[in-house]
Amino acid sequence: IFSLQIYNTIFIYLCFFYYSWLSSNDYFGNSDIYFVFYVNNELVDEMPQKGNEEGLLYEHGECDNGASIVFDYVEWAPLVKNLNSKKTKCSLYFSEKGPGEYYANKVVECSKDNNGANCLLENANYDTLNLAYDKTSDNNLRYIGSNPNNYVKFNDEVWRIVGVMNLDYKSGVRENRIKLVNPNSIGSYIWDNKADREGSSIDHNGSSYWGDSTLKNVLNSGAYWNRTSGECPADIEGVSEPCDFSSNGLTDDAKSYIGNAVWNLGTVDSKIVVIMKDFYDLERKEYAIDSSSFDYNSLWIGKVGLLYPSDYILAVGSDGRNTCINTDKTNWTTEEYSYCKENDWLYFPNYDGYWNITSKNNKEVYRIPSTGGIGNKTVGINKNEVLPSVYLESTVKITGGNGSIDSPYELTNESNESKERIELGKDILTVTSGDGLYAVTHDVSEISSDWNKTEYRFAGTNPNNYVRFNNEIWRVIGLVNAKTSNGIEQRLKIVRTNGIEGQSDFMRLAWDKKLNGNGSSTSDSGSNDWNDSQLKDILNGIYYASGSGDCSSINNGDTCDFTGSESNPRGLSDVSSMIDSDVIWNLGGWETHSLKASKFYEKERGTTVYSSSVHNITRPTEWSSITNVGENFNGIGLIYPSDYVYASNSRSEERETCFEEELYNWNNGYSGSNGCGRYSWLKTSAKSWTMMPRSSSSDDVALILSTGNVRLDLEAASGLNDIWPTLYLKPSIKILPNDNLETYGSMANPFILE
Repeated sequence: IFSLQIYNTIFIYLCFFYYSWLSSNDYFGNSDIYFVFYVNNELVDEMPQKGNEEGLLYEHGECDNGASIVFDYVEWAPLVKNLNSKKTKCSLYFSEKGPGEYYANKVVECSKDNNGANCLLENANYDTLNLAYDKTSDNNLRYIGSNPNNYVKFNDEVWRIVGVMNLDYKSGVRENRIKLVNPNSIGSYIWDNKADREGSSIDHNGSSYWGDSTLKNVLNSGAYWNRTSGECPADIEGVSEPCDFSSNGLTDDAKSYIGNAVWNLGTVDSKIVVIMKDFYDLERKEYAIDSSSFDYNSLWIGKVGLLYPSDYILAVGSDGRNTCINTDKTNWTTEEYSYCKENDWLYFPNYDGYWNITSKNNKEVYRIPSTGGIGNKTVGINKNEVLPSVYLESTVKITGGNGSIDSPYELTNESNESKERIELGKDILTVTSGDGLYAVTHDVSEISSDWNKTEYRFAGTNPNNYVRFNNEIWRVIGLVNAKTSNGIEQRLKIVRTNGIEGQSDFMRLAWDKKLNGNGSSTSDSGSNDWNDSQLKDILNGIYYASGSGDCSSINNGDTCDFTGSESNPRGLSDVSSMIDSDVIWNLGGWETHSLKASKFYEKERGTTVYSSSVHNITRPTEWSSITNVGENFNGIGLIYPSDYVYASNSRSEERETCFEEELYNWNNGYSGSNGCGRYSWLKTSAKSWTMMPRSSSSDDVALILSTGNVRLDLEAASGLNDIWPTLYLKPSIKILPNDNLETYGSMANPFILE
């Protein structure tokens, strides 16, 4: 009995009795359709069962009289289309090919047009013997059972595929990635042996924080990563021993297949683990080891890690799978539940135990012992086997083999440009406290909802957002929304700040000092219309062209020199091709600084501008090649007040409180805001100009003060203040990858652009 769907007729359930096509003229009876079944091209008496022990698998089907057939692998039933009133015969063909060979052919065929991860996901519809979704919060696809066909050639060795993991980057970004593990231990080593008070270590036993563990360093930057000999952790207080990975370390080719990935470092208190499947969610909690002396992070971005306890637990197969993952955490070591470990391909009884990446407390880490349960050991005094684990790049394809031990899968990596860059919010993870990258959304009730795309902005007193640009050190504001000729798109936005060690500050200049009647100026205090401001002309003229010239109109001196002399800022002529002049800058303003910090973003992109019936003038709401006055439009502007706002993490827990505070009250001494401005890396030591005009004035411009607050009414455009050139990069410009993401973007290891 099976389900049959017939197009142009109805859903019916049928029990078929089979007759030879040639021996009877009455094989249709009272039906319009007749089925026959073949195995290895021989007629059989019944339809093969789904995934039976012989591995009988559906290959193809055919019908006469113009009908066609599609097979539903999930329901294990034929789907007949275009059935007419004629008597129709449909033949279904099955084979005795083993699941490994048959399903592997499907994966390889799929990989002609798709990556390996997507093809394994598609194969899960057919291969229910080897693959199963784990029904966790991420619903990953895993290889299960005692010996599934998940062998793969990698690193001149045979590794195994753990599954396809639905990685959550905690920033609204998810990605399916193939996860591998080397089932052959590379040796037995200490997990961490840092000395007392070194890094995250709180005593001489080392630390269970993977982010700075000595084993992590061996795998990601030491002897194993470099396929050479070196030193590996052997005992407490930093004692090491020689180790040689010249024959089994990572090859350059293998490293090109490995992608940076997010690894969860949540600490799992065994007291709150009731049943085995509890491990998965606890490993992914947004907390790590509690310590007041070290800044732990519950996420780590890197390339080579270890398995989680849940990887072992959720690899169990057989009819008892559900019982095994829902039983008490202690049961797998008992005789009654021995079938759990015996039907788990990640159980290695020949190893005394192998390390996991997950910590139990500040000095103990979980491991999988030979008894088959979940154990733990102190990291600095116990050795366990090391089984490296990696996530493949999403561009990797499965192009050969059948996954068996005799014919492992073969991989190719068709890299593309999008995978040759560091992506904010994915490779660089977002945080919810401290210095780092934050995911930001905005209230856009008064402007287009297109502005509400999630942005990724660096915040805190000194986040790792330094970037080498123009042979100088600039800083990345973030991946932000920008208006272009194609609509609202996202661009990398960078700024040249003052106070960079070893680098000259930009000179202090006025925004505009035109006298009344000149251009857009209606007073002798200059104009706050950026389109014809004198500062705009300087930045987009001689500064952009790396020249020198007269800028006495907005400077106390006679000339500005941007030719690259040691005592002056470099001009931008060498990097002009990287600047996106297609971006349209918003010039919306507001009448007063008595405005919530979070509302500035919306007002800057709004249409409230200075207007005067007396002078018959209304300021433009944008600066672009169309609205620009003169020839100098090259995309060089200043920061917005909102850039300053979202560069603050306040005191972490008060970040949202600060956003609801008036920006005028962000000063250091104001008790209501606790000095929100002091936690912004864009806080200046002197007054600094922004791009935003005051809408109730023809000459006032928003200023960031050294006290941390922002005012719109303090100074006309004619005042002399700090200048921080700001620009958007073209979408083709990328942050290049770096092997050390933990320090990438720091002053010592700045982002590199290409």
